[in-house]
Amino acid sequence: MSVHEITDSGVLDERLRTIRRRGQRRLAIHRATALTVATLAIVAVVLPTLVLNGPSSNSLLASLRVPDRYATACANEPNVCLGSEHGLVPDLLKRSLQFPVVRNGASCPATPGAPVATYTSYFGGTALGDGPVRVAIGDGGNLRRGQAQLGSPDVPGWFALETLWFAMPSYDGPFVVRGEPLGGSGSIHVDGSPTNASPLVVPPGPTANTQHGIRVAPVSTWVTSPGCYGWQVDGLSFSYVIVVAATPYH
Repeated sequence: MSVHEITDSGVLDERLRTIRRRGQRRLAIHRATALTVATLAIVAVVLPTLVLNGPSSNSLLASLRVPDRYATACANEPNVCLGSEHGLVPDLLKRSLQFPVVRNGASCPATPGAPVATYTSYFGGTALGDGPVRVAIGDGGNLRRGQAQLGSPDVPGWFALETLWFAMPSYDGPFVVRGEPLGGSGSIHVDGSPTNASPLVVPPGPTANTQHGIRVAPVSTWVTSPGCYGWQVDGLSFSYVIVVAATPYH
């Protein structure tokens, strides 16, 4: 199932497995956080243009706020950061959420995928999006059409998507990824854990896994059900949404 055929003996694959095991160990607090996460998703859908870092932000959305400092984000991202990142996260990375509205019964506006091999040999597979930051998905499905089959539910109540976020060599700046269910009642976590709803924050410069100018962030995306899900990607000079149609696990 894995797309991450890394040239350095599969280090990223092993880190993805470690992330999943960590999620299982933290399952004990899952029940306490599930209601809060569901509420976050509902509020974010109702208020898609809410700026999460503004003074009017609801306290229920605190876990989705972009932190003020890179060090705060990196404390939860050992597979992304080098450990020496400092400084403030620019306000440009804290833009309001602008996810598309998907009505009940409407088709999911999934983002088309393309082979990663067309621009790097660092890893293989199919990536969604054509912007400065893209996401490779290591699960089966018709990824050319943005359809990904959910992985085995190792953690009860959650399904995993093997996601590897990466920046093209032309962009060396920071970026933030936040997720939202589109037209459904599911929940999505983009930071690699089913018990933590923090956004993915990648500082400028090299990551813990950088090769051939490609900066990667190997984290799993977790969802609570099949459906249509969006990721908003914000950089210094861009902001766009990548959409995936998550199909049931068989």
